[in-house]
Amino acid sequence: MVINHDLPVDETGAPDFETYLHRIGRQGDLVGWELALLLFTIKKSWKELDAFQKYFGVEMVKVPTSDWEETEEGN
Repeated sequence: MVINHDLPVDETGAPDFETYLHRIGRQGDLVGWELALLLFTIKKSWKELDAFQKYFGVEMVKVPTSDWEETEEGN
């Protein structure tokens, strides 16, 4: 499993497709399957995500969070 905190971008801020592919591909080489999670909260990342989906011809799936319980720290 690969967990990305942000999508990779190059020095100009453009999506870095090769770095992303390298991260994900290494996992598949090791175990024969791939699972990548992407964690982000800023709107800019949604635009970047769209570029990655178009480039790779895939649809990434949002994990629903509507059923998560909110708790206070320490509970």
